[in-house]
Amino acid sequence: MPEKEQFQLGDNRSLDEVINEMNDCGFLTSFCTTCYRSKRTGKDFMCVAKPGNIQNYCEANGVLTFKEYLLDYASTTTKNSGERLIQRELEKIKVI
Repeated sequence: MPEKEQFQLGDNRSLDEVINEMNDCGFLTSFCTTCYRSKRTGKDFMCVAKPGNIQNYCEANGVLTFKEYLLDYASTTTKNSGERLIQRELEKIKVI
């Protein structure tokens, strides 16, 4: 039996650790379930997602659900990095 593994089979990090790393990479974690609740799934979802148009549906919901996660569950470190990320995302939203 080899002394070292070729790769790790599981990710043992906590959700908070993963989200904090995603924040540091500039990715907003969305907990939005609007498509599912609106029955926009399967082929209907892919028709919107593949060309990149899904952002027109979820930008605000993504920010709001991420903020809810930060308020309810995040560590102080993740809250701080998440708040900075939210501010950057809000600056990108076009007001019509």
